[in-house]
Amino acid sequence: MHNGYVYEERLAVGRDDDYVLVFKNSGDRRFAAWTASTTAHRIDIHMDKGEFRVVRHTGESAGSVSSGRFGVSIEVSAQPVYFGRAK
Repeated sequence: MHNGYVYEERLAVGRDDDYVLVFKNSGDRRFAAWTASTTAHRIDIHMDKGEFRVVRHTGESAGSVSSGRFGVSIEVSAQPVYFGRAK
């Protein structure tokens, strides 16, 4: 993976056609999420509270999301989104 990040695991998010991959570099974790489904939909990813920066597959910023009671809720489609803790 780029910049020293290596694949750590695939997170279970409820559907076999939804993918959330975790990449790690020391204590920092980054995520890639998408679906193989033909329809975009929201998924909840269980994680500690915090603010996360979201980047589209084109490299453009998609803003940020905060984890809440159920973790982070994001919309996934066939185009992956990438996110990691805001610094």
